[in-house]
Parts: sequence; structure tokens; C-alpha cells
Amino acid sequence: NVAARHRIKRGTNGRLALIARAGLGPTLPHTESRIDGEAQEQYELGRRAWQASGGAELRLWRGMFFLGEYKFTRTSQRGKVPLGTAESVFRTHHGVFGVGYDF
Repeated sequence: NVAARHRIKRGTNGRLALIARAGLGPTLPHTESRIDGEAQEQYELGRRAWQASGGAELRLWRGMFFLGEYKFTRTSQRGKVPLGTAESVFRTHHGVFGVGYDF
């Protein structure tokens, strides 16, 4: 994973910071299925997933800040089911916001 932060104003006193993140890594999906009345569920070592995100932090007061971020994640998985396998592509969109504090 990599992350970068850039303050809009020079120095460490800028109120606004832009943030970018990206990563690639393994997955551990939990496959659940029921086919012709036969149920099966297990954790499996999955395929790689990648993610990218961008956001901003706005300093409010002293160490307090507001954070907003969007993240996209994508993976293509294959899982065991009764009498074979099932495949699917998963794409997720995440929106995160909140208030934080730097000590």
C-alpha cells in the first residue's frame, strides 16, 4: 500500500490537505452456497484485490479535523460450491467522513 498527503498551503500550517491511497493484496473470502439442497461454506485463499482512494482533511481547531474520502475496491473471485466452482467480479464503492483529532 502507498499513501500520499499534500498540504495546500506551504509548511505544516495549511488547513486543507489532499490525500491519495492505493494498494494491492490477497483476499480471504468466505464462500457460502446452497445448490440442490446441499449447503457448503468455507474460508478460502482468494485472488488479489486492488483499491484506490482520494480524500481531503480540513483542519478545524487545534488538532481537530474533518475528513472525507472515497474508495473503490475491485477483485475477481472463484469459490468452491457443491459439484464445482462459482466466479464473480466484485466492485465496491465506499464513502467515509468524520471528525478526527491529532495528538
